[in-house]
Amino acid sequence: MVAVGNLAGLWTDLPENISDRETLVRGFEAFFGWRWSEVVVRGGLSFAYHQHWNAYIAVSGLEPCSGLPLPLLLQELRLNKAQVYQVLVG
Repeated sequence: MVAVGNLAGLWTDLPENISDRETLVRGFEAFFGWRWSEVVVRGGLSFAYHQHWNAYIAVSGLEPCSGLPLPLLLQELRLNKAQVYQVLVG
């Protein structure tokens, strides 16, 4: 899926040794101010799935972008001076 949106937050300074899900969830919620269970993609999966992620992003105004091949979309966005982040969501 290709989508466009606005970067609303970026959490990259996670504690180095998060040992359990509760610590991760508390840190996430303190940083973003949103409930983990309401906004994290696949947030219900086990701690083992999330424990080695090194960043979390928040995106607002996310909309699917159909009909335009990705290389052309990226070119158009760069021509319009948009900052482009290529993110793989696991």
